Amino acid sequence: MSDNKYEIDIQEFAKVLQSGQELNGKDDVLTLLIKKITQVALGAKIDQHLESEPEKR
Repeated sequence: MSDNKYEIDIQEFAKVLQSGQELNGKDDVLTLLIKKITQVALGAKIDQHLESEPEKR
């Protein structure tokens, strides 16, 4: 991954797919991608919230 904490490494998921891992099912590539996207989105939202209201912490 890069230094940007909100960047998702699509190449990482492509390599996993090329390795033969299933696209869907338990612990599949799609589930991992959705999990990562959700984590990044929530992390960015939390950071944005904390930065916008520092006086209320």
